[in-house]
Amino acid sequence: MSSGRNKNQLSKIIILWLLKMLWRLLKWAVLKVFVRMFPNWQSRPPSEEALQDFYKSIRWSRLSRWARDKYGDQCMKCKKNSTAYPRLRIVTDHIKPVRTNWWQRWDKDNLQRLCDGCNRAKGSHDTTDYRNYRPIARWAAPRKSSNPLTDAIPSRRFGIVPTYRYPSGSIR
Repeated sequence: MSSGRNKNQLSKIIILWLLKMLWRLLKWAVLKVFVRMFPNWQSRPPSEEALQDFYKSIRWSRLSRWARDKYGDQCMKCKKNSTAYPRLRIVTDHIKPVRTNWWQRWDKDNLQRLCDGCNRAKGSHDTTDYRNYRPIARWAAPRKSSNPLTDAIPSRRFGIVPTYRYPSGSIR
């Protein structure tokens, strides 16, 4: 008789858990549809106090740690890492700023890792996603010249600088 009661209690627990998950899914779907229909539904930016509370929260520190574990300790813009530059500070940055997109502050797809200098230079006006960013080296694409005589001459621009030894012993 006790096994029947346990099965009944277990089925109630499972049903309640399924209802809870269904309710969460429904809330998420309604919110997604609402945000698409009304993209500026929260036109008022958050207060400074709300921003400070957000960045001091345990949930933000866990999310920031998740981003560090996923993307590592390397700036996604300038590609500097904390092992080569020990005093470099790598921070978790929101691609779309929290001030203008408050509802996306917990979104994992809105996070990237930048050094402090690149993060400050980016500011809250730039929404560039540096996760797949590859900086173009200065020497990667040679300059096109119309003069065939100067094309063969090595250039300082591309790091190919010949050294000439003069009879006096000086190197140029």
